[in-house]
Amino acid sequence: MNIFLTLFLVISACNLKPVHGEERLPINGLNLGIYEKGTYLGIFTNLNDNDQLDFRLNYLKIPIGKYDIGLSESIKLNFLSFGAQFNYRKYFQAKRYQGFFTQVGIELNHYSLYSRINLSELEYQMGNLTVICPSCSSLDLHIKPKAIKLIPSLSLGWTKRLTKNISLDSSIGVQYLKINNAEWEYNSNSVLPFFVRDEIEDAVEETNSQIQKLSPIFPTARINLSYYF
Repeated sequence: MNIFLTLFLVISACNLKPVHGEERLPINGLNLGIYEKGTYLGIFTNLNDNDQLDFRLNYLKIPIGKYDIGLSESIKLNFLSFGAQFNYRKYFQAKRYQGFFTQVGIELNHYSLYSRINLSELEYQMGNLTVICPSCSSLDLHIKPKAIKLIPSLSLGWTKRLTKNISLDSSIGVQYLKINNAEWEYNSNSVLPFFVRDEIEDAVEETNSQIQKLSPIFPTARINLSYYF
């Protein structure tokens, strides 16, 4: 999180200019908010009475619960997301950036769902027998893009001025996000017993079959607090 805060402060310091007469600041305010991929900090520029551009940095790392993927026990799943987003916002009426608006965004994001599974704590089926593997090490299961993901979005929102310098807005919309297949990696150089490997591969195959059924269109929602200089 400190990396994003430092980058945010550097961007702000580099872009702020002193005011001379009627000269306007290229950066007109700060954004602080939360959405489905975590909290974010940002800066925005007023292009005219109806249009704004903003840039945001987000970060989130959080456990999201236990899930049954077909092993003898449910696994603990964690979510990590960090990235940057550029948004163009257009208000329907020129009322000092109040009321309804539409927003188009492009997000560069690296996200992952991941879990570390201790294979020695699980039970496995070998024919009619239930067996364990005390010598087995841990396994990393993850769902993540091969590189930074480009995620476009379209939203509709509403802004309310709270004071002269502070406004609150919320928005809902859709985003295009293709989820990658789950992969696994064994944390040992030793060979996995066949009954352990078979059960893991069956569980991952079933997980991927469910992922492939997902639509690439997902909802997006946010609540945002803006401070105007």
